[in-house]
Amino acid sequence: MRRSFAQRSAPLSDQRAICTAPRTFGRPCPRHDPARSAAQIARSSPTQLNCTAVAIGFRSRLGPRRCATAPNAPNSSTLRLRSTSRVPTSDRSLVKCHRNGYSPGVAFDRENVKRAAAELAANGVFVGTSSWKYEGWFGQLYTPTRYEYRGKVAKTRFERECLSEYAEVFKTVCVDAAYYTFPSEKYLQGLASHVSPDFQFGLKVTDEITVRKFPNLDRFGVRAGKPNENFLNADLFSRAFLKPCEAIRPNIGILIFEFSRFHSTDYEHGAQFVADLDRFFGQLPTGWPYGMELRNKQWLKPEYFACLARHGITHTFNSWSAMPSVSEQMAMPASRTTPERTAARFLLKPGRKYEDAVKAFQPYDSTREINDDARKAGASLIEEGKQNPRRKTFIYVNNRLEGNALATIAAMLDLSKAGQPADHCLVIDRDNFRGLGANT
Repeated sequence: MRRSFAQRSAPLSDQRAICTAPRTFGRPCPRHDPARSAAQIARSSPTQLNCTAVAIGFRSRLGPRRCATAPNAPNSSTLRLRSTSRVPTSDRSLVKCHRNGYSPGVAFDRENVKRAAAELAANGVFVGTSSWKYEGWFGQLYTPTRYEYRGKVAKTRFERECLSEYAEVFKTVCVDAAYYTFPSEKYLQGLASHVSPDFQFGLKVTDEITVRKFPNLDRFGVRAGKPNENFLNADLFSRAFLKPCEAIRPNIGILIFEFSRFHSTDYEHGAQFVADLDRFFGQLPTGWPYGMELRNKQWLKPEYFACLARHGITHTFNSWSAMPSVSEQMAMPASRTTPERTAARFLLKPGRKYEDAVKAFQPYDSTREINDDARKAGASLIEEGKQNPRRKTFIYVNNRLEGNALATIAAMLDLSKAGQPADHCLVIDRDNFRGLGANT
């Protein structure tokens, strides 16, 4: 297209201030108009200005693209067409649009987190996310062009290959998929083929072992609402879960038994559950890194921690709807049940339902709510792990805690680097460790 005299004679910065994006959040943006001057553009709304800035540099042959603007954008008429300044924190919004239309809502310093994660892993502290296949992380952790087919991101290719790019930054991930079905050796070897030899997987043990009564969910079919005959079946666990894990044993960081909240119809008293646990753990093959996640807060008692300590099972601190916060669990006596490892999963804000978090935070591309207590607890666990390098520490963060697990992790790392006081930090002498009820 030939440019008008006004365009050719205008300063370069004014020439660039032409928006080809058709609209942003339903509001029309200025179309390409040779007669439109920089002064007119300056009178546009902040939303239009943001869209104008985003569109700079897009080739016209790509056609108009939909863009997103940063939430809570400053109400200023200043148009900044180019910016080379670094975003100072992990929570500040970005206005950035890939040509496929993916618009990351938070800054994520990929290289800085990659460097920090590698340094921590070298000292036994592994920080990562719960699952990894999130399109909301495009432009932050993931590069959309790596998964394109005919100019669009192919979802199948992304889900099949994105673990490789994830593992370029993080050294651990929690495999939630193992909770829903016993993992096959082929599946586990496929996961390991995408990561480095020092990468550590956290695997949730299949619910066939940990559910006493099947919930009334469609995925359980005719078994929904019925007792589970395989609850705490140590033999089935060894054959169907541990045996496939042998294929990638060097990459196994922790195996987490997640027990959903029990009701009075399941156990009248917590002591009954602890007794069943004691028998079950006593039948398990030794030498594996077992962890235990409980969802009944009233059962977090000395007898429970003593049972885990006797069998070398790690209590997994967990932030969940009906549980005390991670910081409160960390402060409980004898909650570090083994000197070999510590684990925590930051899943939900206490008091919030899972369904509400999904509705509020999808598509998980930005921080929607800051949880200071969880961030400080994560930073304390990182510091505690650094002070106990002979012990492995696993920290997993879910998108449904704040809206974007990447930003939450970056914030925890920043707090740790800043030397935040670790109020609940505990230095463990491994050689003289005596957990409550531990074998001596």
